[in-house]
Amino acid sequence: MVLGEYYKENNIEKADSIRKIILEESRVFYDITRFNALFYNAEIAFIKGDLDEYYKTILACQPFLNKIESEDVRFKIYRHLGYYHTSMQEFETAEFYFRNCIRIAKRERKKMTKVKRMPILL
Repeated sequence: MVLGEYYKENNIEKADSIRKIILEESRVFYDITRFNALFYNAEIAFIKGDLDEYYKTILACQPFLNKIESEDVRFKIYRHLGYYHTSMQEFETAEFYFRNCIRIAKRERKKMTKVKRMPILL
């Protein structure tokens, strides 16, 4: 995955050439690795302009909402599902996903302000 991320930033053609391998190899690993591989595939498809592959892959990520307990993962999935439903002109569904993004962002921001407000003991 590290090599894939490097290629995504520096050589999109190489990133595109290894995404199928990353997807296939991820099937034997934990859910978080599988999600990261799917999301990588979606990002490359989006960069390359292959919206059909992007939409298909983002929809394939939806079951991970119940499998992975990470707020970062949920935020990513909600944001991209919101984009998908906006593109399909399903605005009420898109609003649901975007509102979930806002809820997560507010909760995370609240956590960050609590950390900053903690007194420093000398």
